[in-house]
Amino acid sequence: MRFEGIFSDEITQLDTFTFEVNGDDSIHFNLLKGAFEHFFLIVKDSEQKIRALLTYKTRLKSYCLSTSALTSDNNTLAGPLPNGTWSLEMVRTYPIAGSYAFEIEFNLGTRVRESQNPMLLSQDICHDVRTGWYRGDFHLHSAYSDGRISLEEICEACEDKKMEFTSMTDHSTVTTSFPKCKHLVMPGTEVTWDDDGHYNIHGLKEFPDYAKFIREGKDKSDALDHMFKYFNEKGCVLSINHPFPRGWELRHNYDIRSFHNLEVINAPHLLNEEVNNDRAIQLFDFLWNNGHYLYAVGGSDAHKKNYFDKYPVGIPTTKVYTEGLSTERVLNSIRNGHAYIQTIEDVEVLYHRPEDEKAIVLPGERVLGEVLLNARCTHRVNWQLILNGEIIKENYSLRFKEIIDVKSGEYYRLQARDEEGNIVLFVNPIHDMHKEPEVFMFQELLAAFKQEEVASV
Repeated sequence: MRFEGIFSDEITQLDTFTFEVNGDDSIHFNLLKGAFEHFFLIVKDSEQKIRALLTYKTRLKSYCLSTSALTSDNNTLAGPLPNGTWSLEMVRTYPIAGSYAFEIEFNLGTRVRESQNPMLLSQDICHDVRTGWYRGDFHLHSAYSDGRISLEEICEACEDKKMEFTSMTDHSTVTTSFPKCKHLVMPGTEVTWDDDGHYNIHGLKEFPDYAKFIREGKDKSDALDHMFKYFNEKGCVLSINHPFPRGWELRHNYDIRSFHNLEVINAPHLLNEEVNNDRAIQLFDFLWNNGHYLYAVGGSDAHKKNYFDKYPVGIPTTKVYTEGLSTERVLNSIRNGHAYIQTIEDVEVLYHRPEDEKAIVLPGERVLGEVLLNARCTHRVNWQLILNGEIIKENYSLRFKEIIDVKSGEYYRLQARDEEGNIVLFVNPIHDMHKEPEVFMFQELLAAFKQEEVASV
């Protein structure tokens, strides 16, 4: 059964198709024709439940949906295939030329694979009972979007790098079949509606219904804003990703209060340095000084083996402090800033009250009074102590040790740079900030940030 469509001149486009299911054991979707771009197919069963979310921005063109998780492909949701009329919607969110085609077939047979579905696993299952720091990566891509690496290869790379958790964030789809592995795999997606802004949603328990939000929104920004609010209310953790890639203009407008994190270190492994992480750090401080306390995360944004022929998972690594390892606890930690980001391996950070080394102070905590900041590295770096966005102390050494006195209205954070000035460590602030924000929409904040940049030159 072949279906075809032609792209319109509208900014967004929704095309709806229907097909009948009648006692079938498996449904097979083949992407036959269409640009290698971010547009999607949303498959709903006769009970209006989303059963597959597929992207055309992939080199994988065939997918099987069946009654069993052992035989259903990634990006589909296994289970009973109820009889009746099913629907399939093509969702396009930016201009694309040409046409598209896909094919639906039934009962062609299936292949068996051992896997896990991160979207369906209970998010409070504890994979490790240890209290302490865990290392992971919040931004990864595979061949199921525009990456060039299999999930099996990602699993091996994570084991080699001793990753303890990852969030799979393929573009605009959700990983529903990941090889069984030692590390915690969290469900997520990188919402990619165009190149005017990308956003991670971590902790998904359902496929995003992009068509629904587009129908309900006055325009694209309004649709995104509604979607961000929806998943924030569902308990997900949202991140603004790599805000300043080369050649991008951030055009989306949304209420920033839906977000918890800002990705301040993205893909430092790229040879061409395609992302301006220093400017992202400047935006971080601007937001904090204007009452928006988004905490920092990092992400390798790894797509393929392009770092000395290796998949660069963990460059950077985000370390989170949790009482046990589970999706729920990791996400609570980054929601509250109990994390720091490092691009090099041998860095240790420990904050505590000066009189009691057991009185640990975590990054992200609200504190008053004296705190001992203690950090070290196996090679010399340029340590920088930041107070309310300004460097107040720096030294080039193996170790940083300083007692600070946190007062009301202040935040302190520690960062480090290598001898070439590249950021290698970013520790979330400890603070006692109380400023109430006056502006909430992202475009107003971005305009004010740019004005501040010009004034500082």
